[in-house]
Amino acid sequence: LVRVTAGGLAPRDLAPQGLAVPAPVWLSAGTGMAFSEAGRVIGWQAQGVSGLEALAVAANVSGTGYRAAPPALRFEAEVNGGLVLTEAIPEGTLVTFGMIYTPAAPEARTLLSLQVRGQVRGQEDYLFLSAEGAVLRLGQKGGEADLSLPLEGSSGRPVLLICALGGGMVRVAVNGGAAVSMRCDLHTGPADLFIGCRGTRSGLRNKLGSFEVTDVMVWPGADLLSGLSGSSDLDLGDALMLWRKGCGLGL
Repeated sequence: LVRVTAGGLAPRDLAPQGLAVPAPVWLSAGTGMAFSEAGRVIGWQAQGVSGLEALAVAANVSGTGYRAAPPALRFEAEVNGGLVLTEAIPEGTLVTFGMIYTPAAPEARTLLSLQVRGQVRGQEDYLFLSAEGAVLRLGQKGGEADLSLPLEGSSGRPVLLICALGGGMVRVAVNGGAAVSMRCDLHTGPADLFIGCRGTRSGLRNKLGSFEVTDVMVWPGADLLSGLSGSSDLDLGDALMLWRKGCGLGL
């Protein structure tokens, strides 16, 4: 394996881009990468001292695509390229997570999925976020409801996606806009965050789309879209600044 390492960083330190580190758990493309001999990503380590690492899921036998300049992970339609981040979310019903991604043709489809651990095989209960054309869809497998949010003007441009759970609700916001919400009845307990897939198994290839990812962020124990945060030091301001920088919008 070839690993590109990042220096020890903690929230509020400076990121390589010259901005504050946006979240307690932050995966940034170009740092902490582990590659297969074919040059595909099989591990992605979070910045800082946590040692947390997203690893290729079992179905991702070849690794995830990668572009070096500017650095980004590349997901391909109907190709299993998913990663899973474990140990980062001690309670799946109170957490904020998100990513900065750029959609590609034909559409991005599955972006992120949150799944509580310890479930019986065949009875999975998870949340998923899927970009389907110009619409972002938030759904719950086995749930009775889902919701959608327009992705107007996002074609070919980075998108900041934020999802938060707290108080029996799940909320989602795009590019710093107003959040939309729905009831959520996920089981309590530690959860895994899947990147670019809905789980570990090899099915559901029609749910896998094309997009690039530069950043994945997690704020454990905080619902930052409703203010139910366990710490006054946590907010979304630095994530928004990171996205604006990627869009070339300045600060």
